[in-house]
Amino acid sequence: MLLLVDQWQLGIDELTLFIRKWQKKPEYIYTASNDTGIKGPPVIFPQHCFSDLSQLKRGHGAKSVIDQHTKILRSIRMPAAFIDLDTPKQLTELKKLYNTN
Repeated sequence: MLLLVDQWQLGIDELTLFIRKWQKKPEYIYTASNDTGIKGPPVIFPQHCFSDLSQLKRGHGAKSVIDQHTKILRSIRMPAAFIDLDTPKQLTELKKLYNTN
């Protein structure tokens, strides 16, 4: 499973559901999706994709592997996966939300 460190809204319930769905059909690639159909991490790849993943060059993400295998792609609605923490402004907003400095 590929999971980004700044996906701070994802909880154990979402990740457990995600893993359970994949366990039922582990031959598929599973991605998170939002309400507009955008797909992204977390992503679980089946073992037969590992060779393709191992050939990725530095700076090139796994999206190219996903694009090569669209016939085996499945997505699970997981809006929290698309709330991330990328900028100082977002960090400031998060600190305000939790009343920290």
